[in-house]
Amino acid sequence: MPVPGVLPGNDTLVPYVLVADDAFSLTSYLIKPYAAEVPKGSPKSVFNYRRRIVENAFELLASVFRIFRKPLIVKPSTAEDITLACVYLHNFLRRNSAAKQTRNT
Repeated sequence: MPVPGVLPGNDTLVPYVLVADDAFSLTSYLIKPYAAEVPKGSPKSVFNYRRRIVENAFELLASVFRIFRKPLIVKPSTAEDITLACVYLHNFLRRNSAAKQTRNT
């Protein structure tokens, strides 16, 4: 794992972590969702919600772009470039199809 880094606009060191499901054992660099019974609006509930949002977004990307259906065997910087290119292309296609639907009605 990379060494902890500073987030923009902050001086606090923040560690890099991986988010996984219950199939993996808990480690210092791996975090898992909280149990289903967490108080609504609590930080644990917010974490679980945001994790689901990210998971759904990635599943959407994987359903459209086949490159995400298997592990990427590339350098991390290349994987970042691939991911950003797919996100930009996805957003362009959504805007373009929305514009076409507006013109056709």
